[in-house]
Amino acid sequence: MSTPQKSPPSYLSEPIVQYLSQVLEEIRIGNVLVPRFQREFVWNDDQRLDLLRSILSGIPIGSILVWRTTEHWLKTFPRIGPHKLPVHSEATTSPPRQYLLDGMQRMSTLMGALIKATPESGEKSDAFYGEGEDDEVRWDICYDLKENDFVFGNYGPEEQCIPTQSLLDSVSLLQAQRALNDQPNGDKLIRHADRVANAFRNYKIPVIPILGNNLEDATKAFQRINSTGTSMSDVHMVAALTFTKDFDLNIKLEELTASLEEVGWKELDRKYILATVRAARDLEISSPKAEQLSNIIKETPELLNEAVDNIKLAAQFLAEECNIPSPAFLPYSYQAVFLAEAYRSNRDPSDGVKRELWKWLWKTSYSGFFLGARSTQMINALDTIHAIASGYDGPFEPWDAVDVLPKKFDLHSARAKCLAVRMVELQARVEGSGNNALATLKRFGASAFPQLLTRAETGRVTSHLRGPQNRFLSSPETWLTERFVFMSGILTVEQHDLANAITPEARKALDQSRYWDFLSLRRQELIYLEKEFVETLSLKYSIGMEEQKAV
Repeated sequence: MSTPQKSPPSYLSEPIVQYLSQVLEEIRIGNVLVPRFQREFVWNDDQRLDLLRSILSGIPIGSILVWRTTEHWLKTFPRIGPHKLPVHSEATTSPPRQYLLDGMQRMSTLMGALIKATPESGEKSDAFYGEGEDDEVRWDICYDLKENDFVFGNYGPEEQCIPTQSLLDSVSLLQAQRALNDQPNGDKLIRHADRVANAFRNYKIPVIPILGNNLEDATKAFQRINSTGTSMSDVHMVAALTFTKDFDLNIKLEELTASLEEVGWKELDRKYILATVRAARDLEISSPKAEQLSNIIKETPELLNEAVDNIKLAAQFLAEECNIPSPAFLPYSYQAVFLAEAYRSNRDPSDGVKRELWKWLWKTSYSGFFLGARSTQMINALDTIHAIASGYDGPFEPWDAVDVLPKKFDLHSARAKCLAVRMVELQARVEGSGNNALATLKRFGASAFPQLLTRAETGRVTSHLRGPQNRFLSSPETWLTERFVFMSGILTVEQHDLANAITPEARKALDQSRYWDFLSLRRQELIYLEKEFVETLSLKYSIGMEEQKAV
């Protein structure tokens, strides 16, 4: 007897069109629940204000997707926007249950902006606090009747503004309008406030219900719905597809990232843990397929633990062999994935293998290999890393020439991170203080690279001031003292200058207040530092005509 085909969820032929206020009330009282596999609130201030502008203008903001199920109970968020949601449990919530699958960013924004929080219930009227102490969002939004726009700030009638939380509340709106009546053009302002409030009261939004008891079908439906807002990452989709009463991928990833703290890698984006699992199973890395990976995780969840164990080994290698103390200074995050795969293939690599992995890291960093790498390139890179881990030390694909030192120092870029490590190594070589320099890098991050010269000294702002030649590796706690050493010829120590790539010629220019000469000479020294290193990798360092004198 053949097994009957599993039927897909039933879609209503037409969406249910409801007033926006009705939808928000359904969420507020707990008739529509927000499942935990949804991504957390990520919209920025501009996105939130733009949503309010769209509603005022009558522009559609997209439908929301609701899953109705008679069987499933999913773990839900306790808050949305600044509002606490009713406490529900499997025992107290009768089926059918309704879960918000798509629209959390929009609904969180509208709940916070339009529904007044009640302090007596313990809710925050001005901010939403999420899982962490720093997860704070402003909700003090008003409509400026003079500027005809939504703004942030605790404005009152004297500024001719009304809080957005009064737009759906007749009593609150009336109070705000009475206060406006004292203004010289009060009648006009009151009519204007009425028009704004009516736009929100009369606004309707389509609600698309999905009927069915299969979570995987429901999340696949989400994938097919093209709605406005911030796209869902593969992490959230895999979390949805793997969610059961006994397994929550988001919670599991929280535990695993917390365990990375022991090697200083807690800040690694969770998606690279999943990418490490894909690499171990020879799956597509750069263009992930959520359904494919979710099936593997459901079958073998221990792969997540193995991935993190290998990431820890890669992190130790990066710190000990490459002077890269944290994810913040890894030129390309995918390098951690490939190095973790190398350690999965060879748990105890020889010094020779480590040397080849070291070369691979810096070659891919300086050549920009992972910048826009396509699927075929990622597959080839995986083959390369397997070969290196197995002991092969022969030539691989040709590498591009390395461009000269960028003119702007931005620690979001791979090249700036490379230079940061070279500066650590320079201090270690000249002063023998490598551990101190590396500790400074790890502890202070981008703050460990203050600018020496400011507009106050030079009288103008140019790219020279924003470039690497004006950055120095130093602890913010000691920078004032160290800056005095740099700027004062009296206390200059030759070894200190050399450790910071300041030549005698550059020192002379600085002492004579020839600041642009100083910055030019130091840039030349940093270029030489990079060129010297790059050539040990058998890479060609491309220098333009204006930089020829640097070497």
